[in-house]
Amino acid sequence: MHSFDSKDFWDDASRHPYSLYDIDEDTMVVINGDRAPWIAEGSSLFPKSMYQVDRYHLIRDLKRYLRGTGEVKASLNAVANGDIKALHESLERAKPQITNQQYLSGLKSLVNHTRLLSEPFGDYRMRLKERGYDVTGLRGMGAAESNVDRFANRLKKRGRSWGPPGLRSMLFALVKHFEGTLDRYAKHIANIQDILSPKDLDRRIRRATRTVSGQAYKMKQGGVPIKRAFTLITSIIKYPNCLFSLGLP
Repeated sequence: MHSFDSKDFWDDASRHPYSLYDIDEDTMVVINGDRAPWIAEGSSLFPKSMYQVDRYHLIRDLKRYLRGTGEVKASLNAVANGDIKALHESLERAKPQITNQQYLSGLKSLVNHTRLLSEPFGDYRMRLKERGYDVTGLRGMGAAESNVDRFANRLKKRGRSWGPPGLRSMLFALVKHFEGTLDRYAKHIANIQDILSPKDLDRRIRRATRTVSGQAYKMKQGGVPIKRAFTLITSIIKYPNCLFSLGLP
């Protein structure tokens, strides 16, 4: 088994945003993590950066550690308001009430982090706003994390095997479904069917399916779960590569 090297990870991971964005010494990069030290190390790789304790993991830990103490609501309110002092006080009040040693150990670690690294517990949007940044439209960190299981259940836990083009298109369709914008893309497919002649549409679909079939040799057979959920996107699911071959943005 290969040991995990955080330096190697960050050497590779830091190249990705540089390849997508024009990052310079004035670009603020926000790094979101679950309090693991190796994640915070990534801040040093960008000229200007901000570390944020991930809200999904933080709220999950608070609910777990503080269950039955009467401090869950107070701690969550403190997190929502960016009041780290109130959060720290709530955690201290809860400590004597916890009998589960595993939870108590986790809570003590969390208390130490709020004491030593208080700033990353504050909402990054509030911190950016204090520095003069426009935060309009920015979402709270952790929104993606809460959807990981939904993607994994559709794409990994049901014995499916995907080729790269089909997987890419299925992920695209799932993202649009979870965002609530899938209908617009289904209508886009319908509009294409109206614009193109049946012969031209059939030719494009056959070309797309040849590409998918050629890259999916010996692929496991089975129904596609998402197909049963969205009747409007039969064309997308039957020919997933059409999302790209037919010009969807």
